[in-house]
Amino acid sequence: MSNRREVTVVSQMFYPDTISTARVMTDIAEGIADEFDVKVVCQNRSYVDPSRFLEDNELPGTSVKIDRIKVPGLDKNKMLSRIILTAIVSRNIRNKLKETNSDVYLSVSNPPSLPVLVGRHARKASSKFIYLVHDLYPDVLAKLGYISESSKVFKYMKRATEEALELADSVVVLGRDVKEYLNNKYGISNDKIKIIPNWIPNPSESLRKIEPFNRDSSFRLVYAGNLGETAEIELLIQAVRKFDGVDFELYIIGGGKFKNYYEKLTNQLGIKNVTFTGYLEDMQYEEHLSRADGFFVSLKKDLYGISVPSKTYHYLKYRKPILGLLPENSEIALLIEETNSGIVCSDYNVDALADSIKSIIEYEAVGDTDIVVNPFSRERAIASFKSIL
Repeated sequence: MSNRREVTVVSQMFYPDTISTARVMTDIAEGIADEFDVKVVCQNRSYVDPSRFLEDNELPGTSVKIDRIKVPGLDKNKMLSRIILTAIVSRNIRNKLKETNSDVYLSVSNPPSLPVLVGRHARKASSKFIYLVHDLYPDVLAKLGYISESSKVFKYMKRATEEALELADSVVVLGRDVKEYLNNKYGISNDKIKIIPNWIPNPSESLRKIEPFNRDSSFRLVYAGNLGETAEIELLIQAVRKFDGVDFELYIIGGGKFKNYYEKLTNQLGIKNVTFTGYLEDMQYEEHLSRADGFFVSLKKDLYGISVPSKTYHYLKYRKPILGLLPENSEIALLIEETNSGIVCSDYNVDALADSIKSIIEYEAVGDTDIVVNPFSRERAIASFKSIL
């Protein structure tokens, strides 16, 4: 019988899904498995493609065990379907947790109802509870205009978040802005909050493959990620319109709620230098990113301290300049500036963004590799998680 402590990782999204949260939670589970017995509770369908069943009951090459709950194949991009899916995921995970008695429970913040359920179970089991905040609910929904702060739904969800934060032994956030927000809005003390940024995947392998920019061809700006509520993509498309006929192209990799809308907008504006690829498999995804001359990351202006666009850490892997349309002093804005990795635009208008695109095209220097890679290594992040488990 193992004398090692057992950790249950709870996440709706997990391997083999390639969406950002699935990658992060998979890396955490794999990374801590050398010191802990790790179990994962997640859903049995792909989050990206709900028609695809996921049947893996262990993480290949590791001792991590996967216990999958059954969920229907609902479209997460439709509001009613998403609400129903969240309710089913929450109910089934709650029932699954009743079968567990781990020493530590680690929950991510999506879906919004998940952390408080896991926290309550951990408290009942006299176990440690770690709350990993990726997006802060209901705050993000209110800032995006989906619910009012005076509504009963907002107040109910906020009480659940407050309870989850209270139940947590440690609250893990991705950036300094989120820590500040939790201090000011939720009264969470500094000693309870641990900043663990996401990490650069396999940086040394990719750095060896990087080739100098090819300025003899079009400058290729790449956005890779979810086309959902938090990214400011419409403004990017409007700005790119000014570069029609110039040696410049924008590649948008990924899908989501607004993908069809952005494609229609591009066609209506007659923009010819924008390409939508949809979601890509790993090898194609990496190939497209390696061919980029620069990357784009964005966060809507009102989401300071509530959400951190984690795709940036993947961009850093390639040491190409990053253009950030970001709130001033937000975590990713600070990261780009502190590591000399690109340009930050905090003026949310078409002309300012177009000027920044011109500047990123002319941008030649990127920060020193060691300065960027060392603080955002997977090994350092996993060591930080181990220290609080």
